[in-house]
Amino acid sequence: MDAHEIDHLLFLAQMAKSKLRAAASSCGSASSTELWDSFSSSKLISALSTFNTSSASHSLHEAQSALNDLAEALGNASENLRQVSDFMDLAVDFIYNPSLDILSFLNMGRLNEAAKSCRKAEQQVDQLIFRLEREESKLTF
Repeated sequence: MDAHEIDHLLFLAQMAKSKLRAAASSCGSASSTELWDSFSSSKLISALSTFNTSSASHSLHEAQSALNDLAEALGNASENLRQVSDFMDLAVDFIYNPSLDILSFLNMGRLNEAAKSCRKAEQQVDQLIFRLEREESKLTF
């Protein structure tokens, strides 16, 4: 492996790490909003919950894409991240107004699992970055 290949892999790994961190944060925020939504009858909170969950889903997609790019460059398969959808929850909130929103609790679980998967994948990418930096330092001496 030459210095150019290592630089390219480091760039992809740093990009994946950044996207994973953003996705974990986005999932955590969406999970908090889901908690509010589960106890609220506010349509504004329901809409905010849907927006945050959609944003989390987009962040997860970006993280998955970055992992796929890195895995392709490494020649390995990447870890799948679960994407979440909140449209059914919003529909229930607008059509039926329960005192406790069960679907928000289910979404919270999925969002928390997705955030956990992102943090775990970020740790694995960190280990890869460490190994790549070590290989790069061997080439410079």
